[in-house]
Amino acid sequence: LFNMIKKLFAIVVLGLFLSFNANADDIRDFQIEEMSIGDSALDYFSEKELKKLKNTKDTTKKKAYIRYCFDSEVYEKVCLYITKKDTSYIIKSIGGYMRFPNDIEGCYKLQNEVDSEIKEIFKNSRRDVDTYKHGGDKSGKTKEKDIIYKIKSGAEAGTACIDYGKKYGKKHNLVNSFQVFLDSEEYAKYLRTAW
Repeated sequence: LFNMIKKLFAIVVLGLFLSFNANADDIRDFQIEEMSIGDSALDYFSEKELKKLKNTKDTTKKKAYIRYCFDSEVYEKVCLYITKKDTSYIIKSIGGYMRFPNDIEGCYKLQNEVDSEIKEIFKNSRRDVDTYKHGGDKSGKTKEKDIIYKIKSGAEAGTACIDYGKKYGKKHNLVNSFQVFLDSEEYAKYLRTAW
């Protein structure tokens, strides 16, 4: 029950946030946990804190970004993606995550509810819906459903539900999850070739 309340609370917060910024054309006008693309993580954390948040678990081939994750009251976890060796710690992508263990249908329901809010904001942006085999799982059993809005600047915003294959999920300690994200143009391009 607590997780469901937390998820519903996230929808309300996300909905209020997106409605507030309804006229924004720049990805930097949108925020997750008051942070946005182009901000320096140093505006929110000390370098010492960032080192503690650093998550070196990168399953992509290129490993060009470092992930910094922290617990959140709205989302279970928020992760910032920053270019390796960037001493300014400029945020290239930010995602809010919620776990849906053994409940991928619940994830899809939340994704559709959040998407109905996002759709109103990005009326003039191209909307792509895609379900595909996740590139990190070579067995092909992990599937991801994305709803992505391509903004004029080349940046992207959207949601994803990941349905982890049993072996891959167990090996990497992962469960089905929901994600809402903001990606810079640079990071969005990277993701297309990262696997």
